[in-house]
Amino acid sequence: MDLVSVIVPVYNIELYVGQCIESIIKQTYKNIEIILVDDGSLDKSGFICDLYSRKDDRVRVIHKKNGGLVLARKSGLKASKGDYIANIDGDDWIEKDYIETMMKRAALTGADVVIAGFSRDFMGRVKRIKNSIAAGSYEGEKLLELKKNMMSYREFYRPGITTYLWNKVFKRGLIERYKMAVDENITIGEDAAVTFPALESASFVDIIDNYSYHYRQRDDSMLKGFCVGNSELEKIKLLGAYLKTALKEDQIKKQAEDFILANSIMRTGGAESEEFLPFGVSFKGRKVVIVLAGTFGQMIREQARSSGEYQITGWVDDDYWEYRRFGMDVDSFENICQMEFDYAIIAKIEPEEIKKIKKRLMDLGVSREKILSVLGRRKVNKQSPKACQM
Repeated sequence: MDLVSVIVPVYNIELYVGQCIESIIKQTYKNIEIILVDDGSLDKSGFICDLYSRKDDRVRVIHKKNGGLVLARKSGLKASKGDYIANIDGDDWIEKDYIETMMKRAALTGADVVIAGFSRDFMGRVKRIKNSIAAGSYEGEKLLELKKNMMSYREFYRPGITTYLWNKVFKRGLIERYKMAVDENITIGEDAAVTFPALESASFVDIIDNYSYHYRQRDDSMLKGFCVGNSELEKIKLLGAYLKTALKEDQIKKQAEDFILANSIMRTGGAESEEFLPFGVSFKGRKVVIVLAGTFGQMIREQARSSGEYQITGWVDDDYWEYRRFGMDVDSFENICQMEFDYAIIAKIEPEEIKKIKKRLMDLGVSREKILSVLGRRKVNKQSPKACQM
């Protein structure tokens, strides 16, 4: 059995890290080493890590000064000895057969990377999420087709392969080459900076519909801490510049442009410029309802507040009650019928999701002309905004 190094970055997650470590220790695949990287935690996280290292000799702890996720994962990788590398975030957890299932595929196919789906856990509800590209083994011509769609699948914008490092198991040589090269100043898209360059150079990729990795969406992640403005764009530009260097094929670099553009739009709330209208039309001076309250919706709200260029007259989401707990004035989807607005802005990037939401709004009586989404951007300007170019 190949040795699997499980690298777990830990920072101020004392309420969750114990469950994470327990879930790794109890894996049915026993030939593992568990490397816990305490990234300067200020709570009891480091103490909990040390406790487990005394209970199980497969557990090692690295205590270091806080330096961010990229540096924490590099520290764990440097200390690891495994033939394969798995990354698990310290506030997530895995079912007992997760590593065994991944390694069975690796042993069967010899894949450079095995890619799973995952389960999103929030408020007692679990949603299974899989990759857009179908499960299967990919090499040769099939792998070339996968690479053509891995970052931007068919339409702007929908990734074919999830960006995350944590639902994948890599051969050591592959992940080591790209993980250690990542710019440690990258703080947006850290996973993408490793995942996609590594996939580009892989010779065999295996995708499975396994949902044993549980991504915990914490209460405090409901509210986004991003700031509208140049600071966010500068961080995204840094990621874009890195991907431009790390990726080799022109076709994949073009996908990366869509990836960067999508993140730029979300992180700025779709800010307009003289050259670029993300939603196809300008809504300055208009009344607007935001549809959905996730990252993108919250950034649209912040953009409205900071610019004062348009008025938010409503905000709707199926999970409105969750956001109200944090003081966000969000109503149920159906309440849009009682709101006064010129435009309903769908705060979503993925084309398939946008189509579903648009149909739902129209079924509720909202006219097609009032519904805006980023799908209209290419009709206005095929070029990326200057701030978002790689």
